[in-house]
Amino acid sequence: LGLFSGYHFSERRIGSSQFEDIEAPARLDRAEQTNRLHSGLLGVRLQPVKQLRFSVDGELGRADRPFYTISEKDYHTVAARAQWKTKRWNLLSKFQTNYNLNSTSLFVHSARTRVASIDGTWSPRGSVTLEAGYGHTHIETVTGLAYFSLGELVENDRSFYRSRLRQTRLGAQINVAKRADIYLGYHRIQDAARLGIALMDQAFPLTYETPLARFSIQLHKKMRWNLGWQYYNYKEKLLTLQDYNAHTGYTSLSWSF
Repeated sequence: LGLFSGYHFSERRIGSSQFEDIEAPARLDRAEQTNRLHSGLLGVRLQPVKQLRFSVDGELGRADRPFYTISEKDYHTVAARAQWKTKRWNLLSKFQTNYNLNSTSLFVHSARTRVASIDGTWSPRGSVTLEAGYGHTHIETVTGLAYFSLGELVENDRSFYRSRLRQTRLGAQINVAKRADIYLGYHRIQDAARLGIALMDQAFPLTYETPLARFSIQLHKKMRWNLGWQYYNYKEKLLTLQDYNAHTGYTSLSWSF
């Protein structure tokens, strides 16, 4: 069992100059400010048995004058991790959140992110390793917009962006006679966010998948010959369907020293 905590304090002085470069460069304005950040950390680590480990930690931060609207002001993060590891198995699970609220200007910007993943490898034999993984990322941001419409300045609109990103990974690595390696894999990424009714509700649904294969053989104790293939398949479904796909192959020599 382990406990840890901490306190961080930072002070940053930021200067900014605005220039106009139409005929001759001329400085219009200069701004300067000091931002102070206070943050506290707290965490615990636990290993009930040799093969199993847990850890949880969090951070709480407060800044008085962040410079950018996307800079961290009032934020908190939480992260958790669990790992089970034996001679043949290795399972790793992670979860993390990051919430930030910033009102450094007339527009209020807030963002929240949640990330969860699980990865595992299994070695049924010394020459074979199987791997799989899944990850989910949830992102939402709300911020202000300023633009001209029919000659008038509009500055009370909001932009809402959201993303539901799902990532899947499969792979197998086979060692042949301790001189050659074969790797077969498949990766898929999908953003399942849906467009809302509001005009400024932004989402970008897409799908990306790529199967791949690689063969590597040891020619010398310091030299290997590699041969690989990968297929790219990308689809974006926003207002219209956009596709991109490609077959790529490569060969190379690698030398270690």
